[in-house]
Amino acid sequence: MFLLVFSLLLHGAAPAAPPRDAAFWRGLADNKFALPEGASAAALLEEASALLASPDPALRDGVAYEAAAEWIVRRKVVEPAELRKLLALWTQNLKEGVGQAGDDRVLLRSFSALDLSLLAARDLDTPYLEPAELSSLLDAALAYLAAERDLRAYDGGKGWIHATAHTADLLKFLARNPRLTHADAARVLPGIGGKLRDAGEVFAWGEDERLASAALAVVRRKDFEPAWLEAWHEGLVSSAAGLWEAPSLDVRRFAAAQNAKHVLARLHVLLSVVPDPPPAVADARGSVLRALERLP
Repeated sequence: MFLLVFSLLLHGAAPAAPPRDAAFWRGLADNKFALPEGASAAALLEEASALLASPDPALRDGVAYEAAAEWIVRRKVVEPAELRKLLALWTQNLKEGVGQAGDDRVLLRSFSALDLSLLAARDLDTPYLEPAELSSLLDAALAYLAAERDLRAYDGGKGWIHATAHTADLLKFLARNPRLTHADAARVLPGIGGKLRDAGEVFAWGEDERLASAALAVVRRKDFEPAWLEAWHEGLVSSAAGLWEAPSLDVRRFAAAQNAKHVLARLHVLLSVVPDPPPAVADARGSVLRALERLP
């Protein structure tokens, strides 16, 4: 033991601190996320990232996510270099077991997407990401939206899972960013459309509202092109063509049509309440309504 300690001292290394227990994290939340003396918010968030995979919603939602929201968005006590480290960590988490369904790894993926939405929201307020970094984050978000097969929304014991809704939040904040390039902004609606068509089930837990909010962010951009919306609508309508003429019900196509109707209906409502809408918003509202009328 003496030799081990001597070797560590000689080489400047120190034993790793043991992981903090649940009582520490719950106490942090009870204290409204006041930073312990000498503690680094970034270091705590990196450590708390393990809690994003916890089946305990009090630790996952109530601590890991809320701490990130408090320190990244509300207090802004995490610096850009530290935000980039978290960006790399949480983006990598999106790949952990993606394509599989039914196990708890979805919690890590889903809540990493939600934490990434905080990083995107922070950039809206105090820009720190380069355009290439925004584009890479959009790449990751769209790839994850398409690849995620575990679409569970809520579990009575584990709480919210909600991968689609959390990814929609990330897309929303990215689409709101004026520094996202025109070419990248044009990719958001097709990504949403792909999810609506390929989900294989009808979203029933508010996912349609969150996806519609992401679509609204695209429509409200200064560089928005009506052709983006028209192409999106054509894809949604064509995927539902002939649904009721088939000899038997294609359940996946039915789900796709319902998802399209739900998202478009919600988008129409959102467009209708935009204050002092510019002509592009008014035109988009009409386009959405025409698409709805064409869906079976």
